[in-house]
Amino acid sequence: MKVLVADDNEDVRFMMSTLLQFRGWVVHTATSGQEALDLLGSDDYDAAVLDQTMPPLSGLEVAGLRRAAGDDTPFVLWTGWSSELDRDEITRCGVIVMDKSDVNRLPAMLEALAAGTASR
Repeated sequence: MKVLVADDNEDVRFMMSTLLQFRGWVVHTATSGQEALDLLGSDDYDAAVLDQTMPPLSGLEVAGLRRAAGDDTPFVLWTGWSSELDRDEITRCGVIVMDKSDVNRLPAMLEALAAGTASR
């Protein structure tokens, strides 16, 4: 499985990459919303984990732009601020919102999304 992990926090990127690579997955990383947008536009991913509070584009903005471009990549919006998100935009973009404290559940969610067995 090939996954994009986008987070502006180096420690979070390292932890996420290590967790997913341990499963034998190919993991690409992005340090900003713009870099994530560029990578998603130039390569195919089985799933992408996007931090919500990245400059200059948030994870939800990246997902919205990719959806507008016809991208059907499963997106997990990875945040500690889920209560502050626009629920209509989450629905429109078809993203799954997960709290960063749910790190142990993330690999199973990514597998289910890539297999098409998780609801968005």
